Amino acid sequence: MLSFFLFTATNLINNYVNLYEKYFFEQIVKVQDKLKTRIQTGTDADTRLHANLVPNYKKKDPNDSPEVDKLKKQTNGTLNISQQTAQDIIKKYNLQDFKPGQNVKQLSTSGIYIGYNPQQKSFYLKK
Repeated sequence: MLSFFLFTATNLINNYVNLYEKYFFEQIVKVQDKLKTRIQTGTDADTRLHANLVPNYKKKDPNDSPEVDKLKKQTNGTLNISQQTAQDIIKKYNLQDFKPGQNVKQLSTSGIYIGYNPQQKSFYLKK
């Protein structure tokens, strides 16, 4: 009688474990199916899941001169620049009181200065 009871109890436990495993694996399959069939719909960044947006302050300015960028990355140095580049920099940084050959002006808080060398007759950037 005891062996029958043990056999019935183990049989019930095995059935319960089998039912639990079946339910558990069905739930895993449902989650995997949902992940497989997920389609990104939407054309703008607001509805996309991973938008990969770059904030405006980290975007590179296309009008920025490469000479200024080059000096920003360096610790110190001097670069000769063309007159057209100098005019663009003066306009961008609003250096209205800059007089070539008379004074040197700081562009921004980066420590870059623009000046004019009368011996070489060229503008330069210095950091």
